[in-house]
Amino acid sequence: MDESRLGLKTWLGRILTTVGVKPIGKSQHRFENYYLYGLANPATGERIFMEAPCCNSDFVEGFIKELAESQADNTHLVVLDNTGFHKAKKLQIPENILLYFQPPYSPEVNPVERI
Repeated sequence: MDESRLGLKTWLGRILTTVGVKPIGKSQHRFENYYLYGLANPATGERIFMEAPCCNSDFVEGFIKELAESQADNTHLVVLDNTGFHKAKKLQIPENILLYFQPPYSPEVNPVERI
């Protein structure tokens, strides 16, 4: 499992003018984004994604519960990085979900990073 931030980030460039002339040009001063949570099964290629407005332990818990409820017959091993909100003490993990935390600075061991 992993999450990614997708969005629009304003880029301010430069405009050449003569000395003493204020440059006039179009610019966009806003920033919008959303987060995409994703799970992938490396054996079958099955993927599950969820869009969320922010990235915190509440959305991680909701995403994991959605997986647990949609496939309640199976036990799932979920590989996570060591982000603080993945290890929050208030997280309630369903019984059919096992969490495995990957070593620091090793995204190559998480299958969803390739997607």
